[in-house]
Amino acid sequence: MTKRIRTFGISILLLMGSLTYNIIRNLDELFALLFSTSSFQFSKNASIGHLNTGVDMCAVFGQIDLSSDTSEGRRNLLDVPGTMRKNPAPFVDRLCQDSFGLYYADEYSEETTEFSSDGFRHEARPLLLGTEHCEKMRNVHGLKLRVAIAGMFNTGTNAFVRNLQANIGVAGHENDATVPSPESSRLPSDINLNGIDFQVPWWKHHPDIANTSLPLHRDPTKHSHILPIVMVRDPLNWMQSTCINRYDLSWHLDSRRQNLGNSVPGPQNANMHQTLRSCPKMGSLDSYANQTITTPVRFNLHEIFFGSQADTTQIRRDDQNVTPQSHGPPKIRQYRSLVHLWNDFYRQYYDADFPRLFVRFEDTIFLLPRVLETIKQCVNGYSKTNTTKQYLTNSKSHGGRTNLWSALRKNSDKNTRLQLVSSPSEREFVRSEIDSTLMKAFHYHMP
Repeated sequence: MTKRIRTFGISILLLMGSLTYNIIRNLDELFALLFSTSSFQFSKNASIGHLNTGVDMCAVFGQIDLSSDTSEGRRNLLDVPGTMRKNPAPFVDRLCQDSFGLYYADEYSEETTEFSSDGFRHEARPLLLGTEHCEKMRNVHGLKLRVAIAGMFNTGTNAFVRNLQANIGVAGHENDATVPSPESSRLPSDINLNGIDFQVPWWKHHPDIANTSLPLHRDPTKHSHILPIVMVRDPLNWMQSTCINRYDLSWHLDSRRQNLGNSVPGPQNANMHQTLRSCPKMGSLDSYANQTITTPVRFNLHEIFFGSQADTTQIRRDDQNVTPQSHGPPKIRQYRSLVHLWNDFYRQYYDADFPRLFVRFEDTIFLLPRVLETIKQCVNGYSKTNTTKQYLTNSKSHGGRTNLWSALRKNSDKNTRLQLVSSPSEREFVRSEIDSTLMKAFHYHMP
């Protein structure tokens, strides 16, 4: 009996030792999981990188942990082709080359296909449209000037406002607390800090900001001191992300695509290959019937009515308490395709008669220090830090869980960019239907 008890005790000790070892070994993964799923709040646990302003645009890749010795590195390596995981440097360099060619090479010779990190990439500059209005905004509104974020779903609005608020503030708002400002907040959860607002007061995703029949719209008598920063993204990559995270968009299930052509190696792309089967066909030109065949996209406008019928909580807007009203079923705005939604949303800001800044999503991941510096000068801002802070983890608790590495990975690969337009008919459709003026203005390549 004593021998049996001794054996049992030894077994218990061995089991406890094994459990302790595994807990300690996986603590870093446990903490990483907890921190990566945190809500949109500034946190001591957020992973932050630091960049200098005068560096190679691809230096941002150097912040990414691709080491097999850490849990974060091992997770990131899953998005590297298996044959290159032992030495991911050539793969990362190829992504870097592709990204420069996609978003910055227009400034140089079109015949150049290889770009040296010692040359072209040091000279890359972000593209911000609308800076000609900065001086007037400063002169007219002085210390009342604020900035606020706008942009379609999946354009990096959350990540950018987080980086913006972490690095700069607007003169006159040095003592602003992290609470909704009276004139520029829609929900109490919106984080507005030092003159930089989480979103424009008419809702950052609003597809029709001038429509006065809607409860939320841009009111020039109340909102003229707010400079919108409109986030725009390469429409080919944007459409892929939108298919994965639809938010308030929907389309007919019988119009889904059945194949995506050649997928790019790597688990991330294998998952995306499956998910994008729910993506609508971009459209095709039927030469026999002499017509364009598209998949209509519906935009559910329920959010701009302050919530559902059951929601009666008062919120603060324009320095007044507002009770959400019951407006019946959500209103639907329909577009011919995702292409036409992108056209219409950005045209409303491009043709607007009020000051606004356009910032490309791609510049915020490759050239964040220079983007921040331009905005700071525009709004008479000030720096909060000596070096640029760039958050590496995901920036929101809803929708997709994109971090800096996955954003770099998805938006640098020229082959991944074309997955939704793999057929000649779809490429022809996009080339004929997408707003060529906007594509040229934002320096995005036609497929």
